[in-house]
Amino acid sequence: VITQLPVYIEKNASDSGSWAVIRDAQLKIYEKLKNIGFLSIADCGELGNIHPVDKKTPGTRLGELVLEDVFSCNTCGNAMLALNAYKQGNEVIIECGNTYGKISVVDKSDNAYPMEFETTVDGENYTVCQFKVLDNKIILSGEKVADASYVRYGWKNYGIVKIYNAAGNPLAPFGPKKIG
Repeated sequence: VITQLPVYIEKNASDSGSWAVIRDAQLKIYEKLKNIGFLSIADCGELGNIHPVDKKTPGTRLGELVLEDVFSCNTCGNAMLALNAYKQGNEVIIECGNTYGKISVVDKSDNAYPMEFETTVDGENYTVCQFKVLDNKIILSGEKVADASYVRYGWKNYGIVKIYNAAGNPLAPFGPKKIG
């Protein structure tokens, strides 16, 4: 099982995105291997604490993943993943897997560090997008979205996760994904 790193940054530090690079590398390894599970605990990180206090949430999720993948139990334990991104009019649609029903957006009080969707035309300069959720899809809109070539989500060391599957697992942050 690959457990994607949670969010983390030292207090008052600038966000270099170095943990985002590692999280994306973990996801790419998972996508290349067979017979392996993947779990995101992006929402379990803490500002200024590299070893989060909450051990129960990651432990429970790992147990549910093992029950689902190894013992074929209906626990809904796999991480929600962005599978495909494509254009529809002036919007970008992201189809997600392992939603186990409808995707939900959980409004958390701390909006100072939001996890964001970003698109780029040139692969270098990213623009933050607005998003809405419709069943198991995420719909992006905003400036330059219609012309975008790539999308990424949570490309920062620390951010507040707001997008969850029906089982309560967060959308796994991902690096540049080609928009088809």
